[in-house]
Amino acid sequence: MIILKKCIKNYNSRSSKINSSVVTIDFRIVFSTLKFCSESIWYSFLSFSISLFSINNPFIGVIFLQIYGIQSLNWHYFLLRLRFKIKVIFLQKKHVINYTIYENKNTDQWVTFVHGAGGSSSIWFKQIRDFKKQYNVLLLDLRGHGESKPTLKTAFKQKYTFSALANDILEVLDFVKIKKSHFVGISLGTILIRQLAEMYPERVQSMILGGAILKMNFRSQVLMRLGNMFKYVLPYLVLYKFFAFVIMPKKSHKQSRLLFINEAKKLYQKEFIKWFKLTAEINPVLKWFRQVELNIPTLYVMGEEDYMFLPSVRKVVENHYKSSELFVIEKCGHVVNVEQPNAFNDAVLSFISTAK
Repeated sequence: MIILKKCIKNYNSRSSKINSSVVTIDFRIVFSTLKFCSESIWYSFLSFSISLFSINNPFIGVIFLQIYGIQSLNWHYFLLRLRFKIKVIFLQKKHVINYTIYENKNTDQWVTFVHGAGGSSSIWFKQIRDFKKQYNVLLLDLRGHGESKPTLKTAFKQKYTFSALANDILEVLDFVKIKKSHFVGISLGTILIRQLAEMYPERVQSMILGGAILKMNFRSQVLMRLGNMFKYVLPYLVLYKFFAFVIMPKKSHKQSRLLFINEAKKLYQKEFIKWFKLTAEINPVLKWFRQVELNIPTLYVMGEEDYMFLPSVRKVVENHYKSSELFVIEKCGHVVNVEQPNAFNDAVLSFISTAK
């Protein structure tokens, strides 16, 4: 503790500049001394270090340093040194998106559910009971959705990509040690499943794509342009409500609209904007999906009233006849698993049983 106090005292000087060699030597002393300190002292210093490391505002960083009596430290250099020191700790504790598991000891088969933009794992509440009877179930909350709060990794990444989001899913599979899984997705979640299958086909046993998005028609293109124009002006919830009404316009779609709007309320404005910026790369990604057929059993489950996305799915299934099937649910819109859960569950369970 005496050495630690001396190190801090060295930084608490009136000079605005500090010799980098002195900083290096002092911090070597600090970290080597911490090895012999009690756990409470070590965790206090570590907590303080991680707090500083996670701050991306220099003014707040300076305030933290001043609180600890390190008023004149070149804090940029401090963070640079600190990053290397605590790198091992972050590697030991892997940060993954939030997930929920329902284990079934009678099988080694897994079914992983991926929700769409603005939703969360709670949208699968009408599927859990039926699926967990026969399979191990994995529910995911995508970045910034549900219980997946922003982490250090996502905080420093200004742009989201489909590849990065697919890798989020892969990290959970690796973390939970799932070698292969059936995947069930809805809306934008279907794009992430297909992206994952493109990147790691050996991890995808089958794909069930509900309310699948394979092409943006004229109306959806207009929606994207309007969204890009007003995403920094209007509150995101206003835009989201408008999009939900355009995609799910009928009275029979009301339950789905309200469910997604209520889930979207949990998002932050900045998070919504990051997700909406994905539309910039969606057209070339979808074009590739339409052109390339994967050797993975695929079931498209679409609502008869899903006028924005059903026509393009019909064409793709005709071209990808070797691996793909289409099941259309009558009197149903975009969010098939919510509007017609019984028909959806029966079709999906029947398909998975043949794709084992």
